[in-house]
Amino acid sequence: MTTSWCTTCHADVSLAHAIAELPCPDCGEVSYFAAISDGRRDDLISEAERYMRLGQWDAAKDKYRQCRELDLITETERIRLTVNLELRRNAYE
Repeated sequence: MTTSWCTTCHADVSLAHAIAELPCPDCGEVSYFAAISDGRRDDLISEAERYMRLGQWDAAKDKYRQCRELDLITETERIRLTVNLELRRNAYE
């Protein structure tokens, strides 16, 4: 997952736009921040969070389990994420 934005006006821009140091289409400045992740881990955790927002608790838990099985997170992280999931579930219900 890659995200880039103007540090002046916070408008989203493509990574290619930022690397080429083209002026921001919104404010004209040439000052960018880019966040580049390893992809798979962040994608799975984002999916789990989306499932949480939709109230699909078991699907969210499965995404955390999948992260652990792929060795993208530690067991401690999986437990922490799962406990947080259960706390949110209890607060929701």
